Amino acid sequence: MPIKIPDNLPARESLLSEAVDVINSSYAERQDIRPLKFLLLNLMPKKVPTEIQFARLIGASPLQIELTLMTTKSYQPKNTNQDYLIQFYKTLDDIRHDFFDVLIVTGAPIETLPFKDVNYWDELCDIINWSKSNVFRRLGICWGSQVFLKIFYDVEKHILKNKLFGINYRSNNVTTICTLIYHKPLDEKWLLEIKNIEDKYKNIFFVGRSKGKIYGSSNEYWSNVKLSNETFWIKQDDESFFQPNFYLMPRMINFICKNLSIKNQSSNLLELYCGCGTFTLPLSIYFNHVFATENNRKAIRHLHSSIKKNNLKNINIARLSDLETIEAFGGKTFRRLNNFDLKLYKFDTILVDPPRSGLSPESIDFIKKFEQIIYISCNSETFFRDLKLLNKKIIKSAIFDQFVNTQHIELIGILND
Repeated sequence: MPIKIPDNLPARESLLSEAVDVINSSYAERQDIRPLKFLLLNLMPKKVPTEIQFARLIGASPLQIELTLMTTKSYQPKNTNQDYLIQFYKTLDDIRHDFFDVLIVTGAPIETLPFKDVNYWDELCDIINWSKSNVFRRLGICWGSQVFLKIFYDVEKHILKNKLFGINYRSNNVTTICTLIYHKPLDEKWLLEIKNIEDKYKNIFFVGRSKGKIYGSSNEYWSNVKLSNETFWIKQDDESFFQPNFYLMPRMINFICKNLSIKNQSSNLLELYCGCGTFTLPLSIYFNHVFATENNRKAIRHLHSSIKKNNLKNINIARLSDLETIEAFGGKTFRRLNNFDLKLYKFDTILVDPPRSGLSPESIDFIKKFEQIIYISCNSETFFRDLKLLNKKIIKSAIFDQFVNTQHIELIGILND
């Protein structure tokens, strides 16, 4: 759907060149559509590049968007011509009686400056307080998020002595593991500060990673997954591949279990890319035997622990890549098979959950031989590409919005002859 921006805005040409659907005011007014009204408080020194970046993202929405640009009145930016601001931007006085669906506050290159020393801090507080009654949702970007934390929750900002390279989260709806990644080694003071936070909030644990070393709490934990008819335990850590949305994961498993075609109790399942066993463990009760392969050492180790904790006796696993698994079925011997004889079982069902790149040509040729295929994918392009190459009948399919507010989705297809 199109995005409405101020007429004659210079950013229009750049957006049109990128095939962003832009409409002018006169055309928008003739449409019987109530657009979502976005207010962009642009605090960046260079206004035009920021306008383009946000308009590009907002314009990708399936809804029609009306974008209003906003600036501060008490501070005049040095990098943007005043006439430009007068022509295309609004201040709080101009829109005080208007209502918006979304307010976006951008970042500003003043991260280390105390809030009280910001030239337009009082005006910014007025804008945020005004938004409480005139805006439905608010979004802060970079320094803008610090502004919201300060005004709404009185959370001060703190300058980190060690550069924080990244933050990863894992949650099982009860416990959250937060991994902090640094470039420099951590010390006892860091451990003490983390311990104080853990003691205060109880259900959050921190792991520090720096130069191959792990600091703080254990990075491994158990999740209890509740399905329609059963529950199971699964072990993982902060580096394991795992279905990221803990709320949708049980629905994905239930969908597969509900739509499985099991001819008799002698049916066996082969699984490629099994990870920590998200699907291996619950599906094992539907099959006589399960053989699961995964190339990641830690994932295999966690799956061994999960099999033992769930007291499952019909699962064999091996640390093999997809191509090594194909070679093993072709007769090549691997010590990692742990003397498991593949010839003793006829596998009629295969489950694959490949990376975003999809299945290799060798995997496609191998998988075609199975009567029933369960294909899980996080990339719609390679998913549909591979479905055509597999040339099977799609019995059931489903889409799961695991990655909320992004363009990414998780797909499941159950295929047979």
